[in-house]
Amino acid sequence: MFDTFWTITVAAATALVTTTATGLIAAPRLGARQKRLGEVHAARDTFGAHMLRIISACGQLQNIQLPPDEDPDWTPVLRERLAGERERWWQQIDDATRWLVDNVATYAGSWPTRHLIEMPITYAHHVRMVFLSEREEATKLELLLS
Repeated sequence: MFDTFWTITVAAATALVTTTATGLIAAPRLGARQKRLGEVHAARDTFGAHMLRIISACGQLQNIQLPPDEDPDWTPVLRERLAGERERWWQQIDDATRWLVDNVATYAGSWPTRHLIEMPITYAHHVRMVFLSEREEATKLELLLS
C-alpha cells in the first residue's frame, strides 16, 4: 500500500515539475520562435506578391498597346483612358521594384542557404535597375519578364 502511494506521489510530483518547467522555459521560447517564423513567412509572401505584381503588370503592358493615332475606331477619350491605365501599370512596377529594393533585408535573410539568399537580392536589384534604365519600353518589359 505504501509503495503504491509513494509511486503515485512521485509520478504526480514529476508531472507537476515537468509541466511547470515546460511552461516557464520552453513555452515562451516556442512562442517567440513561432512569431519569428510567422514574420519570415509573411516577408516571403510579400516578396512573392511584389514579384507577381511586376509579372502581371508587364504582361498587361505587353498585351495592351496604345492604338495608332490614325485608327478611327478609338476616340480621344478611350485613348486617354488606356494611356492612363498603362501609366498606372508602370507605376505599379515602380512601386513593386522600389519595395523589393527597400525591404531586401527583411526577406532575403529568411532563406536557409547562401544561394537562396543571393537570389532575391540579385532579383530585386536587377528589376529596379531595369526599371530605372533608359531602355525602350519593349526591352524593359522583356527583361523584367525574363
